[in-house]
Amino acid sequence: MKTGLLFRLFVILCFCPTGRTKGNSMLGHLQKLGSHRPPEGAVTELDYIPSAKEFHEMYSAAGVPLLMKGAAKQSKAYQLWTDEYLMSEYGNVSVEVEEGKKEDRNKGVDEIPLREYLLHYHDEDAYVVASIPKTMQSEVLVLPCLTCGGAANRILDAVMWFSSGGTKSVLHFDGVENINCVLDGWKEVFLVDKNDKDFVNIDHPDGSYCGVDVDSVDMKKYPGLGEVPWYSAKVEAGDCLFIPYKWFHQIRSYGNRNLAVNIWWERIREFNYTDCDLLLQSPTESHYLSEYDMTSSSKYQLTFVELIHGKPTTKKEFISILKKEALFPRQESIPTKLANLFDSNQDGTIHPDEITNADTDQLQAVLNSVEDEESQDGELSDENHHTEL
Repeated sequence: MKTGLLFRLFVILCFCPTGRTKGNSMLGHLQKLGSHRPPEGAVTELDYIPSAKEFHEMYSAAGVPLLMKGAAKQSKAYQLWTDEYLMSEYGNVSVEVEEGKKEDRNKGVDEIPLREYLLHYHDEDAYVVASIPKTMQSEVLVLPCLTCGGAANRILDAVMWFSSGGTKSVLHFDGVENINCVLDGWKEVFLVDKNDKDFVNIDHPDGSYCGVDVDSVDMKKYPGLGEVPWYSAKVEAGDCLFIPYKWFHQIRSYGNRNLAVNIWWERIREFNYTDCDLLLQSPTESHYLSEYDMTSSSKYQLTFVELIHGKPTTKKEFISILKKEALFPRQESIPTKLANLFDSNQDGTIHPDEITNADTDQLQAVLNSVEDEESQDGELSDENHHTEL
């Protein structure tokens, strides 16, 4: 199955509990995820968009989720993207439509014109999940808290999520930072701190989806979900929610029309304060997605070297590291492709200099690749799949 753009697949490192609940509690058994106990509270809310410095230090680096009320209202997409406008301006744009509003990996993905989806989406059990086409990127605002300090140079993908409401994701985490902005309708988000990983262990070692039914949690099969602390967030039209790296989350969408966009970016290891000082010279200028390059391959090479701690590693270990980090949220085949590229002498070991000296055109081709591939060098092939944020 082919998709169409970078990061079209969603690598989900989804976790399910293996531990026993205290006192063998069965609260929440066969009920909706989160029914086992009240939330610890709602995530932090701000009625303004923090500066890049404040955002990085207080939320991103600290791993703290943040709901920014009204932040998306500054975006042209929020103001313009009615069905009528999308039909008129972007009706011929191809988008991917996933079958089934409740995520199911056994269901397929179709690529159709946006016009066709707009004509029928209220009557179908399907939703759009598509990297935002270049023609639409000039209307998607990059929030000011991302426009300096380093985040803007690490944007990996931006995705449109569009349904008639009722979508339900699996419980999962992303190995990248994530801001989800709702343009219409609203979303309910179940969040678990990455530090509470002891309640949840990896369900499938290959990094596939979590088997728990989010509408009817089997506490006998997944007892840890009977104890896990969680936080709630209600993201209304115009709001943006920051979901930190490796925080577990499960999302439900509501409303007759639910439209959202999200931006994924690689974690910033060193914040560039000088970069932000320069940006202060034009503080009122808005920045849109079309201004940023999401396809540059060079920004990944240093990251890959850092992930192997600058030391040689086997291909299998390299693949395992990338899957564990979930650096490519929606493209499960990329780790294997990268390992094959970086092992230039085919000795089964990847050296740091093989990464830094890799052919950039070939690396770019791998990063742009969105096709399923059969298993290579004994590695299992990965499935095509999308999942809600």
